[in-house]
Amino acid sequence: MDAAREEYYLQLAQDRPNMLCSEVPIELLENCLHASDEPTEFLSNLFRLGHTQWLSNKYGQGVQVSKDRMNNAIIVLWLRACRLYTSHILDRLDADWKTCFFSDEGLYE
Repeated sequence: MDAAREEYYLQLAQDRPNMLCSEVPIELLENCLHASDEPTEFLSNLFRLGHTQWLSNKYGQGVQVSKDRMNNAIIVLWLRACRLYTSHILDRLDADWKTCFFSDEGLYE
């Protein structure tokens, strides 16, 4: 993915932290799946930004999250994005299609 597309998706995370999983562009989900065995720097930044904005919308501005909690959120959000892309290519419904893409609620169970 080129730098302009990455910047577009970072802006999307900033502007739409409550975006549903079903609204995420397939190109972005595909990029998550092709990120070998861990999120790339771009994906880590995307999930950090989107999750921080989602937390701010949910709990108010100035929410502080520990580094470990943020790292955990990045990993579970990335894993869900990989699963969503797999569901898409297999044409299967996914239970998370109607949840907020940058929310980590319920992903630790």
